[in-house]
Amino acid sequence: HRDGAEQSPEQIAIHRTINPRNRRAAENRRPPSSHHLVISTFQSTGTGDVQVTLEWAADSDLDLHVIEPDGTEIDYTNPGPSATGGQLDVDSNIDCENDGGVENIFWPEGEAPPGEYLVRVEGFRLQRDDGSDCGGGDFSLTITVEGQETPQSGTVEQDGEAEFGFTVP
Repeated sequence: HRDGAEQSPEQIAIHRTINPRNRRAAENRRPPSSHHLVISTFQSTGTGDVQVTLEWAADSDLDLHVIEPDGTEIDYTNPGPSATGGQLDVDSNIDCENDGGVENIFWPEGEAPPGEYLVRVEGFRLQRDDGSDCGGGDFSLTITVEGQETPQSGTVEQDGEAEFGFTVP
């Protein structure tokens, strides 16, 4: 958890349409006649010279991993901050409980080391304990280096992964 004193967060709005039979949607709400609700979830994410943001709409638990040039891995088991300041500050949808579908790893201004980075998106949990589906593994990924955004997208299966690389000059 960061103290936020030196970082300027940006708001990411995720709009997703869900079936009103979903437990979260049904709580204290009456579904509109279309039988769908649109829920907006806001997650505050850290920013800096380097930012990697994973977004998805399903209840599934996808995980974001970034491996620094020296081999240090930042993920939910090692959220940082690393020796270079890299940190995971948002981890979503643990156990298929949808709380926004966003994961974010960033390095504060001037702290990201130069070199080659590896980004891995993993399909950690796409099925609940009772065997029901948590939703798919479709995702979008935005890699931002010194203000230059590179959008990516993909799909992961249960225990599958997708990899992307980028360079910090």
